[in-house]
Amino acid sequence: MLVGVVLFLRRRRHTGRKTTEQRTNDNMSLPDSTIETSRPVLVKNFAEHYRMMSADSDFRFSEEFEELKHIGRDQPCTFADLPCNRPKNRFTNILPYDHSRFKLQPVDDEEGSDYINANYVPGHNSPREFIVTQGPLHSTRDDFWRMCWESNSRAIVMLTRTFEKGREKCDHYWPHDTVPVYYGDIKVTLLNDSHYPDWVITEFMMTRGEQQRIIRHFHFTTWPDFGVPNPPQTLARFVRAFRERVGPDQRPIVVHCS
Repeated sequence: MLVGVVLFLRRRRHTGRKTTEQRTNDNMSLPDSTIETSRPVLVKNFAEHYRMMSADSDFRFSEEFEELKHIGRDQPCTFADLPCNRPKNRFTNILPYDHSRFKLQPVDDEEGSDYINANYVPGHNSPREFIVTQGPLHSTRDDFWRMCWESNSRAIVMLTRTFEKGREKCDHYWPHDTVPVYYGDIKVTLLNDSHYPDWVITEFMMTRGEQQRIIRHFHFTTWPDFGVPNPPQTLARFVRAFRERVGPDQRPIVVHCS
């Protein structure tokens, strides 16, 4: 689910020619793939390509999807597997790579205080355009807001419900109303929210000491766990709404599901 949306968001418009350094760093968090990549499909051939891929109950789509499981298996996740960090991971098999993980500022030499389950992902505008992370646990939501602050993120994209079928999928890590809430030493205040049939857009003020920053929260509310948005046009409309409100910028976008 998350991979598809990150790739969709990465198709944001270019903002000028990349430098040599940017082109070199663009693959910093994408390990070498063993999948044989094919040429891009021309628009005029797309209908035929889709028919071929979806034949036999979407067999070729399923085949390509299964191959994704092999990507990155050889990448070390040493820090994620340290005893002090294991409780911070929602799933034992979804861990950030050592080479591209987001590193929090250490707190008083506390072991593991620089760890959060999050990876940088390159985009068109920056080799660190996205931070892909897990849905915060109640015990990690302070770290989540610390990451948003320390990365100077401009937006959060949430692609899961907090609860589904009686099970928690993600902590409700933001204030329920306009009463400010402290997450560690970061005060978060809900300024306004706009509700739509398939998503909610909220604007927060983050305050740390004397500094204040605005961050927008885009919550897509109709993506079912182990499923896909129905109809798929809702996702396209959500991405369009995101693009209209968040322009090109060097500051990263935080993206998470459950």
